[in-house]
Amino acid sequence: MLLSAGSLIPADGVVLEADDFFINQAVLTGETFPVEKNPASIPKNASLVQRTNCVFMGTNASSGTAKVLIVLTGKNTLFGQVAERLRLRPPETEFERGIRHFGNLLTQVMLVMVVIILSVNVFLSKPFLDSLLFTLALAVGLTPELLPAIISITLFHGAQQMAKRGVIVRRLTSIENFGSMDVLCTKKTGTLTEG
Repeated sequence: MLLSAGSLIPADGVVLEADDFFINQAVLTGETFPVEKNPASIPKNASLVQRTNCVFMGTNASSGTAKVLIVLTGKNTLFGQVAERLRLRPPETEFERGIRHFGNLLTQVMLVMVVIILSVNVFLSKPFLDSLLFTLALAVGLTPELLPAIISITLFHGAQQMAKRGVIVRRLTSIENFGSMDVLCTKKTGTLTEG
């Protein structure tokens, strides 16, 4: 494949020839400046930033020209692998796990109470149909129907409080995880690793 300034890279490849060839690969690495690419021998275990002899799908040529041998396409490319990982369901947070366990506990308590009350009513020779309807009404009454709404409103309020402090929350359930943190470390790509 022949590439020149402005070309969008359609697949992963190895640079065979290059003339002042720079690639903007911020979509993959976050680096703000274009990276020079040239034909060279790079160790097999080199990191993405160190692969100066490779071009990657989703990046674009900033300047120069190059001849590239395509080696990976579609889902096999680095960009395709990132897209596949984004499709996966995020891991369950402690908050979601706690809510699920709480819901299971309420269900178990409700079932035990319904069985006990139905058994006591049958033992006391109450009409079975009336006892069954009473226990069903009790089961419906014990179900926390507003629990999801209460949780959503509470988490939304937390998101508003964080927005006032300049933090945007994408998933409401992550707010509880923020609350349980002691230390949060962040970095801008390149500043800690290179500077």
